[in-house]
Amino acid sequence: MLSPSETVTFVIGIIMCAIGIASFVVGMTSRAKTDGALSNKVDNALKGIEEIKATISEQRVWREDIGLKLEGHTQQLSTLFRRVSVLEEESRYKRHFEQDEAYKMD
Repeated sequence: MLSPSETVTFVIGIIMCAIGIASFVVGMTSRAKTDGALSNKVDNALKGIEEIKATISEQRVWREDIGLKLEGHTQQLSTLFRRVSVLEEESRYKRHFEQDEAYKMD
């Protein structure tokens, strides 16, 4: 049989083991909650990044479309300016010709 001091030591040892196991379980539970929260934050960040990528892709397509339209309009404006120049030249030539004809008639 155990002496009283041995019994007290044994009981204290059992209590300390129970405290150690409880501390370990609480620590692991707390760590699991932290890891779960961190994992949730990472998942949310990844979803946000995917949304940003999709938005950037949509904007790239939109910018390319605008660029093509701008290029087409630039070409049309260039053509119109050439036509205006030709018409102005023809008008000057016609006016000059008409003035020469009027001068010859006088």
